[in-house]
Amino acid sequence: MRIFTMALALLINFSLTSYSTQGKPPASPNSCHERSGQPYRLLVKSHYLILDTAHFYLYSYNKLVQGDKIARPTTCYYFSLDAASPVLPLTIANLEKVFSRDADFCYKLHTDFRSDKDLITWIPSLKTYKIKYAYGQSYK
Repeated sequence: MRIFTMALALLINFSLTSYSTQGKPPASPNSCHERSGQPYRLLVKSHYLILDTAHFYLYSYNKLVQGDKIARPTTCYYFSLDAASPVLPLTIANLEKVFSRDADFCYKLHTDFRSDKDLITWIPSLKTYKIKYAYGQSYK
């Protein structure tokens, strides 16, 4: 009976943390998928929601940010080159550091974006983020 309960516990644990790669980003030791099918990356007990994987990874993470009087839940955005590289805050300065060899993209960062908040703007007609579109245009 004891072996049966251990086998059942392992089976349940495996089914809850199973990795799926059909049409989703490749699984790495620090990424997994929620049961609803929405992919996320697990780093130091934090779940970074994967927004887009074209060219480089975009993440969002809801955290409490201290304001003047109280802390409020805020969505913060991050990026990484791939599923195994470190996650950095999505800022123009961090993008310049990571993509310093891509002069066209760095030029677009200065001309197309006025602030870090502009990076995550969604373009409905193209169904992509403004930063992803700018990166794609730097290769053409």
